[in-house]
Amino acid sequence: MLIDDLAHYAPAVIGEADVAFVQRLLFSPQAWFGTTQPLSPAQDFVLGPLATLARTDPAIAAPLATYKAAPPAQQAKWATAYATAVTKVTFASGTPVVPPAADGPVPALLAGELTLARSGALDTDLLSQQPFYGTNFTKPLLFINDGGYFATTAQAMNLTGAQWGVMNETGSYPGQPWLWLYTLWYQIPGWNHSANIDMIAVYMTGLPPSCCSWSPSSPDSATSPASSPSTASSGGPGTTPSPHPQTTPPAPSAPPPASRSRDGPSARGDDVRR
Repeated sequence: MLIDDLAHYAPAVIGEADVAFVQRLLFSPQAWFGTTQPLSPAQDFVLGPLATLARTDPAIAAPLATYKAAPPAQQAKWATAYATAVTKVTFASGTPVVPPAADGPVPALLAGELTLARSGALDTDLLSQQPFYGTNFTKPLLFINDGGYFATTAQAMNLTGAQWGVMNETGSYPGQPWLWLYTLWYQIPGWNHSANIDMIAVYMTGLPPSCCSWSPSSPDSATSPASSPSTASSGGPGTTPSPHPQTTPPAPSAPPPASRSRDGPSARGDDVRR
């Protein structure tokens, strides 16, 4: 409706029956937990925030009530007429001026949306839709990503996927070079246009470290000192103790002094013979 790109994305997060963005290779982790964050672009990004503003702003309350009371077919006609007229928008002192068209209350609603966005209240409203912690920026990020403005800006700053953008962090040369392995898979012909490229990148990035950290255990016969008596007798690594361990014979004792009698060996000689 009013949010064009997100309107095409909405079925992917509303229910898996119409999912067009779920990636699957043998299995799909995206589908394990079902829909964790339902998204209705018109309600979440336009009508909901405007309803909050309408509580204190009569200039928004009346057009919003008119729009909600109209049948869906009429709402679509107003939105289409506005989408055609806005292509000829001009700006006067920073304020957009859209040519008149049969777009009903839509211009007033979009003017209120612009006021919310400029004041920062729109981001606050999107974050406050969470039941507890306000740290989930999914909806604000989806909102600012709608359209082609940020895609064009990223292209100019070499930040897109086809430009190895994850390594080109702005203001921090040379960026994040350690992510080269992850973004490499997005550049390979045949994979770079795959609908499952994110899962391919995850698998391929995790595969090399897994292969490097695992290696089959085999005896290293080429380098193990199996023939070393000391290693074999001590049961060193990679060797099997011999049933008949070899021992180094003791060094021969020193000969008796020449002054001793040949027929009367010394006590040291007797000890050796015994």
